[in-house]
Amino acid sequence: MMMTTTMALILSQRPSIQQSSSPHTTSKKSSLEYRYQNMPGRGRERRKFPVVLYEILSDPRNFHIIYWMPHGRSWRIHDREKLAKVLCPRHFNHCKFESFTRSATGWGFKRVAEDGEIKTFLL
Repeated sequence: MMMTTTMALILSQRPSIQQSSSPHTTSKKSSLEYRYQNMPGRGRERRKFPVVLYEILSDPRNFHIIYWMPHGRSWRIHDREKLAKVLCPRHFNHCKFESFTRSATGWGFKRVAEDGEIKTFLL
């Protein structure tokens, strides 16, 4: 993921190839740029997990699945099944609850287990 973002940044800042008198340059995109832009999954720009999570938590249509706690310092998952089957495929490239929690913990959120089940995350 990091390499993809870095590659996009490098390619976006690179000046376009201009046609010259040299037989080795062309007006077409470079081979590397062409291959990068035609890779599978390049249809939309990938956004960072916290940005997508904030959008999900801020959308009132999702309050029956995931919502902010009243104090605003944590969020709670009400329905794991719907999170995995409805929200994850729509906003992420997976449909697994475990992948969602791995992303959350990777960004510094702390899991709080209640009755042996993870429901709440703190920042």
